[in-house]
Amino acid sequence: MDQPPPLKSKRHSPFRRVTRVSAKGLAVIRILCAILLAINLWLIYRLCFSSQGFVSFSQHHEQVSDVNKKIETLQAENEELYSRIQDFKTDAKFQERVVREQLGWARDNELVIEFQPSQKTSP
Repeated sequence: MDQPPPLKSKRHSPFRRVTRVSAKGLAVIRILCAILLAINLWLIYRLCFSSQGFVSFSQHHEQVSDVNKKIETLQAENEELYSRIQDFKTDAKFQERVVREQLGWARDNELVIEFQPSQKTSP
């Protein structure tokens, strides 16, 4: 009785099959590598030095921080002006003081004295 040949195992062999590449195939691979290298270098250049790269990003970041500081100062000024408006609406003494200072008004039987700034004459 003849025995059948042993079954091949489905496990991979520790030895790889080496495929040979022709000279034409090797030239194509080299050209593709050169093209990919050129594309990578172009992308790195754009990432670092273009108008949308790191340099531009840092400039935009500084602009954003400057605008945020300006917003904070404007918000503080806005709150101060809002409180003055509320005082002007509700406080009669504040209203009187503002009218006296800005319009120069006086009550009945009051005398307003205005001083002119002295002008120095040059000898």
